[in-house]
Amino acid sequence: MRMIVNRADPPTGKQFAQALYKKYGQPDDAGLGGKWLFGAGTQDCLKNAMPRTHGRDKKSILGAVSRRRAGKFDTSFFVNRQIKRLDDCAGILEYRVGTSSDQPATQVTANMVDVQSWVKATLAANEWLDGLREKAVRQREGGSGKPVL
Repeated sequence: MRMIVNRADPPTGKQFAQALYKKYGQPDDAGLGGKWLFGAGTQDCLKNAMPRTHGRDKKSILGAVSRRRAGKFDTSFFVNRQIKRLDDCAGILEYRVGTSSDQPATQVTANMVDVQSWVKATLAANEWLDGLREKAVRQREGGSGKPVL
């Protein structure tokens, strides 16, 4: 994520958007700036919003891409029901200009997400953390004696 603050003589929203289109081509979704899909996947797995960079909640990358089943995120059950597998997810470049008119674009936010890699890395990190947690519990339980009643 990158935030651009244009305080001194900012371009208009239209000018900024036109510069984006010149650099990246026509967006897949024009919105207030634009959203471009890239990489091996072909579909937008983040239709609702950009995820936070941390956490295991619904605003994390797992919550943005997949739904919960039995209390856990299931990467075979996607928020965007058109997605059938993680490989369908495209990477995303999204610019939010804040205005699409002749008003000054004083603040612009850019997000670039490699959805597939982020989901895979998050799953691997969560699995590693779960393993550490289980190991700590086993060590704690194995080291304690039975209580005398």
